[in-house]
This record gives sequence, structure tokens and C-alpha cells, in this order.
Amino acid sequence: MDFFDDDAATQIAPAPPRHPRSKNSPRRTRMQRLGVLLLALFVVVFLVAWGVRSCQQNRKVNAYRAYLAQVNQAINDSNAIGKEVARFFGNPTKLGAKDLIPKLKEWSDRQAEIVTRARSFTPPGKIATQNTVLVWGMTVRARGFDLLRTSLVRGAAIKPGPAAKIAALGGYFAGPDVYYQTLFYNQVQIAMKGDGVSGVAVPKSTYYQTTQIFDLASVESMLSRLSGSPRLSGVHGVALVGVVVKPQGATQVSLVKGKDNLVTAAAQIVFTVKMNNSGTVPETNVSVKVTFSTPGATPIVQSGKIATITNGQTVSLDLPPIIPPPTAISSVSTLTVSVGPVPNEKSTANNKAEFRIILQLAK
Repeated sequence: MDFFDDDAATQIAPAPPRHPRSKNSPRRTRMQRLGVLLLALFVVVFLVAWGVRSCQQNRKVNAYRAYLAQVNQAINDSNAIGKEVARFFGNPTKLGAKDLIPKLKEWSDRQAEIVTRARSFTPPGKIATQNTVLVWGMTVRARGFDLLRTSLVRGAAIKPGPAAKIAALGGYFAGPDVYYQTLFYNQVQIAMKGDGVSGVAVPKSTYYQTTQIFDLASVESMLSRLSGSPRLSGVHGVALVGVVVKPQGATQVSLVKGKDNLVTAAAQIVFTVKMNNSGTVPETNVSVKVTFSTPGATPIVQSGKIATITNGQTVSLDLPPIIPPPTAISSVSTLTVSVGPVPNEKSTANNKAEFRIILQLAK
């Protein structure tokens, strides 16, 4: 055995070579960190932009929702008035005149308040024109309520106009619904779609258009029941209270029925008629007429009108003078006097009277 061979065998094997450390490692780390930072920055910017856009969209949706909630309330309030009118048309005798007259004013006032409210609404910018349509429609309907009131009330009494005239008012109520559905409802839906707004309902307005409140047959039925109800139309009637003869330049005489009334003859004679409103409601344009009849002569007729007479009031009216014919001297003449009748007067027994008059020459 070779001594040197054993010694070589016992030598330690050399270690594997080590790779030298890369000089670019810090730079690569920095690049990686920069990439991560840019990615994070992009995510942050994206989330901020998305959040801003989301907030803007939410504000837009909320603006439409809040505005259309106000519109819906205005429509419901206007419809509620119409439903009260419909109930009245269906049963006009349920309310007395003292209740109905202020109720008619209340309906007008409530609709006028809706107009004021609609003008104060703040619509989203794209539908500002549509809010004008809403205000216009509510204004037209307010005018309809005013005209309905004046068509049923004259002065302080229920005195309806013709059925056809009242039925024609239906356009003031149904017309705004037609314009709303075309110029508001459809257009707002288009605007919201363009703004990407969904899930917000646009209220409809069809009540007055679909109901038959002002159908002619309905109005005629209402007026028929109205005129037959003393609670609404009141009791109508006037009564002749007395007649005074006023000869020109002579003593006046109050006429008495059933006797010969002696009156001093004169070139002209004036008859003063006294009348009382015996009903429960005011009357207007009440006719008064006298007819002076003398044997052998043409009857002389004079007439006039009392413009207004309230219930319970007594008024006097001087009629134009008459010139009595010569044949009336010392003869028995007949004076026929009548007042009214007024519309819906049930009893006319006290509207007319006859008096005997004898004209005598002054002594």
C-alpha cells in the first residue's frame, strides 16, 4: 500500500462554488414596491371615483324621489276634493244650504292652496318644464272649482244655473289629467331613463278623466233633487202686503180689500206697492204689476221690478204714474196688483189682490 494514496483519500472534498450576489437586487425591490404602490393608488382612485359617482347618482335618485312624492301628494289632495264633489252630486240633499255654501268655498280654497304648493316645488333640472305643466293644470282645475261655486250660488242662496252649463265645467277638471299624462307623466319617465334613474315611480293623474262627475245626466239628476230640497234651495215666496194710492197734489190713501176706496181725482196717480219676502232665502228681480181698469176705457198697466229682497224683508216700490181716464170719475174702477211669483215658489195665494177705487173730485 502506498502511503501517499491513503493520505490523498483522507483529504476533504472542496465546497460547491457560491454564486455571486446580484448587484441589481435593490433596484428590483424598489421597482416591485413602486408597482404595488401604483396599483394601490389606482385602486384608491377608482374607488374614490366610483364612490363620487355613486353619491351623485344617489343624490339624483333622491331628488327625483322627493320631488315626485310631493307631486303624488298634490294629486291625491286634488282627487280628494273631487271625490267630495262626486258624493255631493250623488246625494245633494245630505247638506243644507248653510253647510253647502261654505263647503263650496272650502273646495275652491283647498284647490288654490295646491296651486300655491306646486309652485314651490323644486324639480330636478331636466324636468323643470314638466313642473310648469303640473302648476298650469292645477290652476285650471282651481278655476273650475270657482266656476262650480258661482254656478250653484247666487248671493247667499243656492240658485243653480242650467244643467248644460254646469256639465260643461267638466273640461276644467278632466283636461288637466289629459295634459298631465301626456306632458308630465311620459316626459318625466323619459328624463329619468336618460339620467339612469330607476326604481322611482311617477304618479298617475286619471281620477277626473275616468269618473263621470260632470256627465250631463248626473248633473241633471243632482239639480232635480237640489231644487226639490228645502234644505238646499230654501223656501221661496213673496207676499203682497199693501198698496198706497198717491194722487198728485192730494192725500194718499192706503187701499183696503172688500170696500170702495175713495180717492181724490188727479191728473196723475202713483201706486206704491209693498211686498214682503215670506221665504227663507233672498230673491232677486221680483216683478210687480198693477192694472187699472175702468168701465168703457182701455186698462192701464204699469210694472216694475224689485232688484233684491232678503228673507223676511218688506220693501216698497213706486210704479210709474198713470193718467186716469175721465170715465173713472165717480165710477168704480178695479185695481189688480200682483207681485212675483219667484222661481220655485210653491204657494202664490198671497201674491195677488184686487181693490175697488172710486175717484172723486176734490171739494
